[in-house]
Amino acid sequence: MGLIKTHNKKVVLANSDYKDKYWPVLSSLVFEKYGNVQINDAEEVQAILKECFSKLCEIFEAKISDERRASFYIFCHNLHEDSIDLFKLQLQKFP
Repeated sequence: MGLIKTHNKKVVLANSDYKDKYWPVLSSLVFEKYGNVQINDAEEVQAILKECFSKLCEIFEAKISDERRASFYIFCHNLHEDSIDLFKLQLQKFP
């Protein structure tokens, strides 16, 4: 997991190493429900993306269900707080 600091806040960088593991899971979810068709309706695309996000959340929850270290949860909490602070800066058009 890559981590950088910007404006004295921690940001987790995307890691494409996991795409080969999770992309097929999401693809099969979509193909099973909608088939192999092009979807152009914005509301339908939004619903599909929400469903995929929910699936990834389920996977994440299953992975952390056995995590007992408080330090892990404190780290996640701090990342969340930093993301809120960065979002507030973004709303203020801070570069």
